[in-house]
Amino acid sequence: MPRTNPGLDYFPLDVDIDNDDKIELIEAKHGIVGFAVIIRLFMKIYRNGYYYQWGEKEQLLFSKRLNVDINTLNAIITDGIAWEIFNEQMFNEWNILTSKGIQKRYIEAAKRRKQVELIEEYLLLDNNCLNEYENVLIVDIKEDNVNIIKQSKVKESRVEESRVSPQSVVNLYNEKTSSLPKVQKLTDKRKRQVKTRLREYPTLTTYEELFTKAENSDFLSGRNGKWSACNFDWLLNENNMVKVLEGNYDNKEPAPVEAKFVRCAGCGNKVPEAEIVAIEMPGSSTPRKVCVNCEGV
Repeated sequence: MPRTNPGLDYFPLDVDIDNDDKIELIEAKHGIVGFAVIIRLFMKIYRNGYYYQWGEKEQLLFSKRLNVDINTLNAIITDGIAWEIFNEQMFNEWNILTSKGIQKRYIEAAKRRKQVELIEEYLLLDNNCLNEYENVLIVDIKEDNVNIIKQSKVKESRVEESRVSPQSVVNLYNEKTSSLPKVQKLTDKRKRQVKTRLREYPTLTTYEELFTKAENSDFLSGRNGKWSACNFDWLLNENNMVKVLEGNYDNKEPAPVEAKFVRCAGCGNKVPEAEIVAIEMPGSSTPRKVCVNCEGV
């Protein structure tokens, strides 16, 4: 399991938190139980660090300790995600409860520590925010190991040269796909998406094949006029990427045209229609169709 940051002994809680629209929505729908669940989740998150894994075990234990029905508990979580108390993408991708505000309050509370570790894939804060703290250490979660890829000040960090970077994937896309929209900016969301794919497909060869297939496909490139929504984000979607690599969007070879045979009026043999000659007959409106061998007969 990856290393996690030590939790906090306390965390800031605004005295008017119950006036926050997001919290008020929870309380309006779920009553005081909803409010209590959210506060207890904040306590659990900060005790753990800046996120809380929300798996089956955690749900059962949390439900038992609060004496709240597990279905009610998960309904509160669902609404908390919908109303942006917790980040939807982090929950869907990593099954964790966190938010940009939670992470900001965490590193602010821990700024006097010698070192604060943050898992890169879980990060919602940008470099402008992280650069304010000199004790931040960004680590990369990869399978069961944690590899340190950024140290000390984020602005002075360097990624190992041997790793495939998200930017190199973007550059390859822009190079190989002349028919598709160019990526103008490697956003944090795109960076996380690429890193997720890189855990399963760690070499550039796979992405070169992916982007080449997309460019060669008349459908994905939009050349056949049937669809024009293919782009970098679509291709990096896990399901779409698999389909493209498996050749689902490759151009189909046209079915061979079966030769049409016509019976020659001269010799009586069936011959390809291309070898039939129509001869105008005196006194008849219907031409006589004969093969080239019978044309002069």
